Amino acid sequence: MTISSMKLSAINPYLLLSLWALPIVLSQTLNQSLMAHDEGYYAIQARYILETGDWITLQWGGGVSFDRTIGIQWLIALCYKFFGVHETSVRLPSMVAYLASTLLTFRIGEILLGRGIGWLGAIIFSITPIVVQYAGLGTQDMVLVMLELWAAWSLLESRIQGRRSLLFLTGVMFGWGFLIKGFMIIPATIAFLPALWVGGLINSNLIKSESTNPRKWPGIDWIAMLWVGLGGVIGLLPVIGWLWAATQQYGWGPLQTLVGKVFFLNQQEFHSAGPLYYFWNIPVNAFPWGIIGLIGLALCIWSPRYKASCRWLLLGYPILLFVELNIFRTKTAYYPLQLLPWMAIWSAVALDHCTEYYRKDLRSQLLGQLSQGFFWLALVLLTAGVLLFSGVISAELDVIRSVATVITILAIGWLIPLILWRTRSSFSQPEFISRWFWSIFLGPWMALTFMGLAGLWGDYAVSLNDGVQSPKVEAILSNETIHFIAPPTIDSDLQKDYILFIFKTPHLGQHFTLLEQLPAKSYAWIAPNVKSDDRTFATIRGWRLVRHEG
Repeated sequence: MTISSMKLSAINPYLLLSLWALPIVLSQTLNQSLMAHDEGYYAIQARYILETGDWITLQWGGGVSFDRTIGIQWLIALCYKFFGVHETSVRLPSMVAYLASTLLTFRIGEILLGRGIGWLGAIIFSITPIVVQYAGLGTQDMVLVMLELWAAWSLLESRIQGRRSLLFLTGVMFGWGFLIKGFMIIPATIAFLPALWVGGLINSNLIKSESTNPRKWPGIDWIAMLWVGLGGVIGLLPVIGWLWAATQQYGWGPLQTLVGKVFFLNQQEFHSAGPLYYFWNIPVNAFPWGIIGLIGLALCIWSPRYKASCRWLLLGYPILLFVELNIFRTKTAYYPLQLLPWMAIWSAVALDHCTEYYRKDLRSQLLGQLSQGFFWLALVLLTAGVLLFSGVISAELDVIRSVATVITILAIGWLIPLILWRTRSSFSQPEFISRWFWSIFLGPWMALTFMGLAGLWGDYAVSLNDGVQSPKVEAILSNETIHFIAPPTIDSDLQKDYILFIFKTPHLGQHFTLLEQLPAKSYAWIAPNVKSDDRTFATIRGWRLVRHEG
């Protein structure tokens, strides 16, 4: 494979990929402010779990809410327990899941299409923009991607090692997926079943013959099926135990709410984006790999060079899942995260195809044409960067400068492939291919890392964070119990701040709807639309920190 020319075979691939991916995710997770929805929501629920010792109840605003499963809250609460209550702990499960998903993408690509494709696929996955964003968010989504990849990995390893017991992990992973994402694991499970059936549950060595019409039939591998079923049961035990305990305490309400959420999502209009949403959203959020991946998908279907041994996994699983996501009425940018490891492998196929042509025939222009494409894209980005730096677009100065810097970094990186192509005669063929690959990867790597360091991704409420960390406010928050006053219904922006203030308040009091309900001589955060004559110590984004004299 062409990627072998990068001379990485002597280095442990898992170590090298970890060193490559770690700076990207660390840049946006070191105690930067949370995104209120849904990251802050999970962070608060996990904090209530830790502080109350109640690992069954999902609490919010002084009440309970069972509209989702509890897996990610458990993981965050465990991180709080070992590392303290702060933003990095909230994001640690997603960080670990991102790193693990990168390594699993490598191994899956290696098993299916060889080490070269595995290398490229893992690198591309790690620098896919929306993947990087959700690697730094304390939500369910990156953990779900990791679990699905783990299920695929255990299926493939069971085949190549001849160990059907590894299918136990496949079953376990989908059970745990339910704990993380609830009923949204079902579409992935349905899409995975054909690959599991063909790749793990059918034993072609078992022959059934009929005396009147002798034919060969693939037989069901009952031992493999037993391992998968056992894994599924074991994986679901935490879910069953949690739901049983919740229904014992709250009746059938938790289960009814959990099931009802699925129907609610499929009927509500807020995320109903139309049937073509994913056809443009995925290419935009996975740019440029979403477009290159479609070329690789075509090669995987028609080119005999990329005929994987488990095509139902490489092609059938992501395509079926894509169809299911389109059928589901609610559409979001993060649902397709589950598809992006496979799109990264398809993109790797496309890049490998271009370099393979060049290796066989130095007169091949495929790499040159691709380099030209990156060059013109770089010119567009440079023009946008210059316009932003010049102040033609009016916006917050610091943000504009950061965005312009990101665009310029990416543009400079993508100017290099054409320069290398034009000077390719100065290098040996393996050396040229190695440099060409790194030239298209380093630009996105540096741009995404800078985005994290600049707070464009990962620091979502800078003014609120700065306000609560001021010496005067921090002194009150550190020593006093703080209550909250907010109307029963508040608009989305106020609710986002509400969530973040709860997270940033060390000693939480009670939640009230009226000022008169506050105990005398107590402190409280008061929503902007609540009137009060009490002494105000700070005003942050309209919320006031007051002392109520009663």
